[in-house]
Amino acid sequence: MAKDAVVSDDLAKKFATEKDTPYLRWVRDEGLDIIGAHYVRNLRTVELKPWARRGGKGIFINHEASRTSNDCYVCEIAPGKKLEPQRQLFEEMILVLDGRGSTSVWNDAGQKITFEWKAGALFAAAREAVKLAGTPGYGQ
Repeated sequence: MAKDAVVSDDLAKKFATEKDTPYLRWVRDEGLDIIGAHYVRNLRTVELKPWARRGGKGIFINHEASRTSNDCYVCEIAPGKKLEPQRQLFEEMILVLDGRGSTSVWNDAGQKITFEWKAGALFAAAREAVKLAGTPGYGQ
């Protein structure tokens, strides 16, 4: 790496003030907001927006101390509805704040498990798995 690399003043100013990242653009394209905070007093009262791709409502939360490496989100599934299946490149821990429902998780080999959850449940979805979550009455 060159120690004497020089960039134009215009380019240096752009990068000094650049706050838009691919992650921020993706969240914005999802139609959601981000809460940047060390602490959120009550996750049940945060303002959620429609999340068309998932079929629910949501908001992202970025822990200020870790930037975006430990972000999370709140996602609401309407009664009798389900979220769209999602394959993810990350592991995910899910804490159920309220309600009850069920989740199916499967992989490309065809292995599938379905389990029920209720308020207070904590479960994980493995990387590369596909998951589908719903509340009572969906699919009926």
